[in-house]
Amino acid sequence: MKDKKCPICSGKMIKVKDKIQEDNVDFEAYKCSSCGEELLDMHQLQGLAIKYRELRKAKDITFAKWGN
Repeated sequence: MKDKKCPICSGKMIKVKDKIQEDNVDFEAYKCSSCGEELLDMHQLQGLAIKYRELRKAKDITFAKWGN
């Protein structure tokens, strides 16, 4: 996506690092310097999908005392 233009406003797309706060997942995307539109290429999307698959495997564990 080198030297790509924004499909919305034809602004310049720059590579940025961002974070999904709800799931605490970091990812890279391309962001328009004019309107702020964010896009992911297939490589970035695949990396994000792998992180979410790993997150889905994690289980919540609750410890409780049983007996005396």
